[in-house]
Amino acid sequence: MTVEAAIVLPLFLFFFLNILWVIEIYRLHSTLLSSLREVGRELSIYAYAYDKIVQEEEDTGLEAFVENAAFSYLYVKGRVEELAGVDYLDSSPLVGGSQGISYLDSSILQQGDIIDLTASYAVSPFIGIAGFRPAAFYSRYYGRAWTGYDVEGKSGEETQVEYVYVAENAQVYHLERSCSHIQLSIREIDLEETEKIRNEYREKYTPCEICVEVGAGSVYITPTGNRYHQSLECSGLKRTIMTMPRPEAEKHYRMCSRCGR
Repeated sequence: MTVEAAIVLPLFLFFFLNILWVIEIYRLHSTLLSSLREVGRELSIYAYAYDKIVQEEEDTGLEAFVENAAFSYLYVKGRVEELAGVDYLDSSPLVGGSQGISYLDSSILQQGDIIDLTASYAVSPFIGIAGFRPAAFYSRYYGRAWTGYDVEGKSGEETQVEYVYVAENAQVYHLERSCSHIQLSIREIDLEETEKIRNEYREKYTPCEICVEVGAGSVYITPTGNRYHQSLECSGLKRTIMTMPRPEAEKHYRMCSRCGR
């Protein structure tokens, strides 16, 4: 009996510890899934700024794909490690710790307005004896960017109705969703540059009363605006766009002089 106990007890302890490790694996999976969901939500909000700032219009084909893939990997990796905690990831069942997670399958706005974040990783048992072998897992966030709804894709009788675009608190309506009055072109610059550059109307950029705080390093501007902003979430950089039938819009608004030419 002593010999049997000496053999069985260690195996039982190894098995019990691995059961506890399984619970830790599920905790790890939930943590990564929650972190990806938070990163996906942030990217959904920043989708327009990402499209304008990160994706250079002159980059096409393989060059643009590599650039976007590299940005996706680095940004998602950094934010997940910040949200989940590098110390926790390194002490978790992850094979290789925080460096053992691969985000290479992630894509941000590479398939229309789709944000697809994937974290692939492997987990190992606490003790290899009387346990399971390392297994592959993945966590995923799949969603759409918050870029609005395009009514041009409607079918049937509704396609015969011309829709126009109206911004919140505006006095004009727009024939094109890409009109620069509502489709802001955002650029990131250093704070010191605001003293030298001017907007399209030769006006000087001044601090936004809502979001600019003392000591800002980099700020955001638009070609037609006259304020610089410290936060991409500032209401001065957002446009709430509504669509409505053109006959209805003509009753309340005048046509935009830029896109209505």
